[in-house]
Amino acid sequence: MSGLLKLRNLRALWTVAETGSVSQAARQLNLSQPAVTHAVKRVEAQLGIRIFERRHNGMALTPVGEIVNRRIGQVFDQLDAAERELSHLRRARPGGRKPAGSILRSINHTQLLALVEVANCKSVPYAAERIGVTEPVVYRALRELEDVLAENLFHRGTNFTPTAPGEFLVRRAKLVFAELRHMRDEIVTYQGRMAGRIIIGTLPSSRTTLVPRAIAQLSLKYPELRFSMIDEPYDEMLAGLRCGDIDVIVGSVRHPPSVKDVYEEILYLEPVSLLARAGHPLMKKSDISISDLASFGWVVPRKGVPTRDYFESLFHKRDISPPADFVETDSLIATRALLVENDRLTIISPNRAYFELRIGLLDIVPFDVSELSFQFGYTVRAQDSPPPGISEFLAALKKVGSDQCADWDIAAGMPVAATNHPRPGRLG
Repeated sequence: MSGLLKLRNLRALWTVAETGSVSQAARQLNLSQPAVTHAVKRVEAQLGIRIFERRHNGMALTPVGEIVNRRIGQVFDQLDAAERELSHLRRARPGGRKPAGSILRSINHTQLLALVEVANCKSVPYAAERIGVTEPVVYRALRELEDVLAENLFHRGTNFTPTAPGEFLVRRAKLVFAELRHMRDEIVTYQGRMAGRIIIGTLPSSRTTLVPRAIAQLSLKYPELRFSMIDEPYDEMLAGLRCGDIDVIVGSVRHPPSVKDVYEEILYLEPVSLLARAGHPLMKKSDISISDLASFGWVVPRKGVPTRDYFESLFHKRDISPPADFVETDSLIATRALLVENDRLTIISPNRAYFELRIGLLDIVPFDVSELSFQFGYTVRAQDSPPPGISEFLAALKKVGSDQCADWDIAAGMPVAATNHPRPGRLG
């Protein structure tokens, strides 16, 4: 499979499938029959498959053609949604220019690609370089699109940043490209190979064991699958998921979700524990008080993270001010170094510090913080139809999550192994 699929060719193919006839499709599209036939053959050549069976009574989709046509329909659903969103935006600010045509009929592949790349790069020169065209081509594509839609899609300045209409359209354009990526993955699966790329947004606790183990299992079973792990703040990854840049987010779920177009699956409740370096002075105490905790420095995540809120409430609800001596970081590497170098404390999932506990670098302080746990699972786009590779990854997550959950004493907020042995770091 090679080459970029052009929207006009996909539109011709889809119309042939809808009408069952090249001649009827040509009439609907106001094209010649040879032009429609050429468009269909071009897509078939690019995908390396036969999409239609030519019969005496018309054109019928092959089984793999059904896959292609379904994905093309979803591509046009995204463009229809963009049309509705822009119309709603116009109604909210009457008096503007009226569009010269519909997105579905007017937009072409170059315009869509230019739109996305300029939004990503915030620069026409960089976008042109990424696409492999000249700068005038990108400028012309944006200008034509803005003329058709009667909208300014970017703020022009030092950087090109999307306007409100531009943001709506960029999101839908990215979802179009996600559908085309998934279509290619489905075709390969139909041909007997599980391949493609799965883009995974990983929240902190998922990066240590859950996602790596799921990837390891799936890689053995399907060696042609490729994986990309994204490590960004939740809000940025949620935006990436909603526009198709990310396929799934794994970690603590925000239940209910803050937006309506995503779906969350909860795998298990993940506990937290109080952690310190091995040999910390508190390890020698049999009855640790909140005053003891207040006498040490801490490592805490940034404001707005649930464990940060819990850290502060741990002291406030006992009428004690939280320790003023703390270092703020979301990095496990930095947290580990800060704990090992001195007597600081932190509240963290033992699963996130699995390897540090296992080798005895860190220990679980015997102070009950089991009242805090997180709903742990994954988030995907609602109403999405993921290709088989992503479905297999989600199944692997459930399997690994189930196995992992069996190794943890949720009520105690620590690993089962840690409740059975004097040294909680010795997990085995």
